[in-house]
Amino acid sequence: SPASAAGLRSGDQIIAFGSLQRFTKSADRFGFQIDYHGSNELSNVASNIFMFDSITNSISPMVRASIGAEIDLVVARETSVDGEQRTQQQLTLIPARWDGSGLIGCVLK
Repeated sequence: SPASAAGLRSGDQIIAFGSLQRFTKSADRFGFQIDYHGSNELSNVASNIFMFDSITNSISPMVRASIGAEIDLVVARETSVDGEQRTQQQLTLIPARWDGSGLIGCVLK
């Protein structure tokens, strides 16, 4: 899937998706979590950051408009068994039609 090819993993939390940055009210929450079906700084990802507050209103339209184009992501990834330590990873996602469902191959929730 495109998500797998980009290096996304189940449990990753998206904190930047292209020019969109996740708005959170709590410092404990990093962003949308990746759920599969089947370290540059954030400032290097996009010069114009826009807040997103829902997948339907922000991310889905960007994915549909970016078929075949690169979308830079920043994810927070747990690096310890107890979930206490996280690192930021920069990834590149290319939405595409593939044998599975959707354009990216994972569910954002």
